[in-house]
Amino acid sequence: MSLPRELFTSQGADGQPGALLLRCTACGGELVCFEDERFLLCLTSRLRFRITEDDIPVMLMEEAERLEPSEVDALLAQARKRGLTVPGD
Repeated sequence: MSLPRELFTSQGADGQPGALLLRCTACGGELVCFEDERFLLCLTSRLRFRITEDDIPVMLMEEAERLEPSEVDALLAQARKRGLTVPGD
């Protein structure tokens, strides 16, 4: 799976994509992209937005999953360990 590069601001020196241009539909917050797991995560609203098999992010709030704070913390730690772009880092 690979989201279109047009959804990202730029590419970092390490070849990884930069920040996502997409924003959370609930709060406008920045998103963390978990491409392998096929979802986007907003740290502020704690919403997880799925990505379809056709690489299309489903940004409808009605279809998003609200996570517990502990789940978000675990995913955030995982993202940092994997070197994913995390807002505020």
